Amino acid sequence: MTRGRSYAVVVGAIVVTGALLAVLPLAVSTIVAVAATLVFLGLARRLLLTADDLGLARDHLGSGARWAAASAGGFALVYAVALVVPATHDLLVDDRSPDSLADLAVRVLLVIPLHTVVLEELVFRGVVQAMVRRDRGVRTATVVSSLLFGLWHLGSASSALAGNQAVSETLGASPLVTFAGMVAIVSGTALAGVVLAYARERSGSLLAPMGLHWAANAAGTIATYVATR
Repeated sequence: MTRGRSYAVVVGAIVVTGALLAVLPLAVSTIVAVAATLVFLGLARRLLLTADDLGLARDHLGSGARWAAASAGGFALVYAVALVVPATHDLLVDDRSPDSLADLAVRVLLVIPLHTVVLEELVFRGVVQAMVRRDRGVRTATVVSSLLFGLWHLGSASSALAGNQAVSETLGASPLVTFAGMVAIVSGTALAGVVLAYARERSGSLLAPMGLHWAANAAGTIATYVATR
């Protein structure tokens, strides 16, 4: 597979996967996410990316696990503080929060890991970062993987704005506000991608950005559940 074709295949697979996840019901999209994870693992093999390239080498698992544990503690503290401060507490109220403790557990322990964390980290900090790093170096790999990660969240940015009452009540729901909000979310997600890419490179393990990503999403989901009750 030529270099240009390799990039085209990977980007095409990202676009198709993102489109499917955006339109399918949650249960079905989670199954698709698992299948897509296997597809990207197959692509990584076709691209001759090794376990070390992807951040899956055993000798870096300890470092990755330490990053993951620190991330979980950090985000738990941040959201705990946000819940007790009235101004930030109101921003956490979200119509899309889990309906029950059982729903919360399913999202935190099953949906978030399978639907977002494992797939997204394998794709962006694994396959994309590894193939661009091999050709262009770490800095370019960080920029490319982070930009694609930000654009990947275009669909979820729209639904996030629609479900947040505090934002709509404060700023309104005009097309301009929606567009500005989507740009802000995508830009913020791209910046988060830079942090995740740094964690991947610094630790040498994909476990580090996986743990950081899961901690952010899980702590946020738990916090919105508590704030919305």
